[in-house]
Amino acid sequence: MRIFLLFQVLFLFAISTFAQISVGTKNVEHPSKFNLNDWAKYKTLKTYFVIRESDKKNESLIRSILQDVWKFNSYEIIDFDQYKLMPEDGGAIFFGLRNYNTKFMSYPTSDLAGRDVESNNIKIELWRNLPKGKYHLISEDVLAYMIITSTPDFGLELRNRKTADAFEYICKSDVEVQEWGWGFIKNILQEMNRRIIANEPRWEFQKEIDKDKIHELKSEILYVPSNIDLFFEQYREKPKFETYAGKEIIFLSPKELSDKILKSGTKFYYLQFHSPNSGKKVVSIINSVTGEYLYTDFTKTSPYFSEKDISILNSVIK
Repeated sequence: MRIFLLFQVLFLFAISTFAQISVGTKNVEHPSKFNLNDWAKYKTLKTYFVIRESDKKNESLIRSILQDVWKFNSYEIIDFDQYKLMPEDGGAIFFGLRNYNTKFMSYPTSDLAGRDVESNNIKIELWRNLPKGKYHLISEDVLAYMIITSTPDFGLELRNRKTADAFEYICKSDVEVQEWGWGFIKNILQEMNRRIIANEPRWEFQKEIDKDKIHELKSEILYVPSNIDLFFEQYREKPKFETYAGKEIIFLSPKELSDKILKSGTKFYYLQFHSPNSGKKVVSIINSVTGEYLYTDFTKTSPYFSEKDISILNSVIK
């Protein structure tokens, strides 16, 4: 069992369009395999998928996605009002959209309390609630997560709310969060489920290339989120996407891309870009049918999407 206290110091200006999955036990460097006793216990627990109020109109779709994707253990769909009645005893696993508030150089951290917050981190997360730890800080066993972005107004609202209030606001607010689209969530759950079943950790910054399939991009369209231009460096020349060595690039809005994942009966590839702080960025390409990563490149040189990212991708396609 792992007690996960929120003693994180996070950079203030994190930017991302979608995000990268991390699966496994938290380690100093990167996630490691689950303890076998913990892993065996997880399989006996039920996973509760905490949906937002805005999801309820699509509950039949969500049920079909989970029936198709979630194979690790039993599951149930609940809303926040049901969630808040669940005991914090580690006897259940939860999946949902959550917020973490942090303050630089502070001990203990504000623990979602909304006091003197300097940064807030929104995550799509798979976790267990454990009894409160020292200083009554939130205590968790986090199995997997993705750090994502949010609209500015949404983030400001969360900074003023304490633990359960922040989660309740996320669940009951109708503010759109681009990563919380059920096409993207389907792919997220596929990767999380696959990794947990195999007890195979994944670090959000790990590099990987499927050398057997990467050349498919020569004959496959690559879909890119149209808001990628938010992450170009302001004072440099914009990346020339026409230099891309694959077949073709088509830009879609995040919503269009998420919907395409759900509606398309055939495989396609799409790009993700993630910059968690001012010195790191990750570029990935995802299989829309399986959720598997075809390609991930991690660099520490810049937080912006650039011409160099296209060049690096071109070098592995050729």
